[in-house]
Amino acid sequence: MRAPEISVAHDLGLCPSRPDWSLTNRVFRAVRAISKFAQEETERKFRGSGCKFVSGLFFLRVLCPVLVSPAKLGITQRASALFHLETC
Repeated sequence: MRAPEISVAHDLGLCPSRPDWSLTNRVFRAVRAISKFAQEETERKFRGSGCKFVSGLFFLRVLCPVLVSPAKLGITQRASALFHLETC
């Protein structure tokens, strides 16, 4: 089994054997590695709660702010520019 620091570096795509990926891929891989770590640690302490913790964290920290105040996050301006929509 690999050491934890090597595993995280590999999951993040920081290993020299991997080709350089785009920034988007690296961000998604980092989020995946962090989520995996959080799930494993939560499972270790509270059996059967790892997936609930990660899904709740994602929902409360990512989806809720986007749904509640998209204008504050600049999502409406980006969406209108992306789809060439005019805003009132």
